[in-house]
Amino acid sequence: MGGDTPQNREIVQPARLVTPEVLKKIHQHPESNQDRPKKQRLTEKRIHELLRKDGYKISYSSVKQEVSDFKIETRATGSVYPSGTKDRRTSRI
Repeated sequence: MGGDTPQNREIVQPARLVTPEVLKKIHQHPESNQDRPKKQRLTEKRIHELLRKDGYKISYSSVKQEVSDFKIETRATGSVYPSGTKDRRTSRI
């Protein structure tokens, strides 16, 4: 029962599928959504479906995380809202 323990185990981790090309495609959707009414914007699920249709093998959770990160970054710079519109949250003050 003993004696056959692995000596040199190599852990093979799969390659990351979020390449710069995929990131560019993911980020172009929230940018194009800025001018659309809220109910007509693409969701993370729809963006994932479009990427899969284009032949990219990426998980929904990866798309969701990247869209979330993108939204956080653009909110920090103030470029989420189209020019000429106000953030509704600050207009209530």
